[in-house]
Amino acid sequence: MFIRIFLMLLLLAGCKTAEQIKREKMVTNLSMQMVEGQKINANSSARLINLEEKISELKGEVEENSHLTQEKFKTSFKKMTEEIRTLQENQRVLNEFMQKQEKSGLALQAQLKKNKIYLDKLLTSLAKVTAPKKTKAKKRKKRTPYNEAMWNYRHRRYTKAKKQLQNLLASKRIKGNSRARVLHNLGMIQYMAKKYDESKVYFSRLYTEHPKAPYNPNGLLFLGKIFQNTKETEQAKQTFSVLIKSYPKAKQSKEAKKILAQLK
Repeated sequence: MFIRIFLMLLLLAGCKTAEQIKREKMVTNLSMQMVEGQKINANSSARLINLEEKISELKGEVEENSHLTQEKFKTSFKKMTEEIRTLQENQRVLNEFMQKQEKSGLALQAQLKKNKIYLDKLLTSLAKVTAPKKTKAKKRKKRTPYNEAMWNYRHRRYTKAKKQLQNLLASKRIKGNSRARVLHNLGMIQYMAKKYDESKVYFSRLYTEHPKAPYNPNGLLFLGKIFQNTKETEQAKQTFSVLIKSYPKAKQSKEAKKILAQLK
């Protein structure tokens, strides 16, 4: 009987120990869960603090940027206000200047009007005093075809003069030095037009048909220049030599000597 009671007590004691172990495990699990929760809570708190700090920084930056924007706006507004005031002042000064100029212009117009009236009276008086007596207008003497051609040549109307000179040469009414002059002028017109072949013919005719004409020194000089321009060096030398020998005192001979010295 005693043994049976002992075994029952022992059994009860063993059961109580198992219950305690179970409870201890539950306590341990709860403790671990609490620790984990505390860690999670601590992490959450740290993240929350970090977020709050960032929010504070952003708020500070926003406030700073807002302050800078306001200052910039104030500066720009102040500058624009000063420019507007300057423009208004310039406009005021310009208006005053224009008003003065307008008054001065009106005064000047009035004075000019007075001066014109006085000047008109003065000119009228002078015209009466100095008016010449009426005389019959002299009729201009009509030029001959020869004189008309020479007038056009002197005034460098070469196109018109050329045609007139060619008509005179063809008519054969012009003789002596007058005809020599026609040949000379035609030669010069063609030379200036760089029509060397035609110019050469006129200057050659001038020398051969009118050897004593006063236009030959100039004609020979330009005939030599034509040979020089057309690279006919020997003919140029001969022409300049004839000019120097035939007309040693002519100014054209001096120029011919200079050209001849270059050709040798």
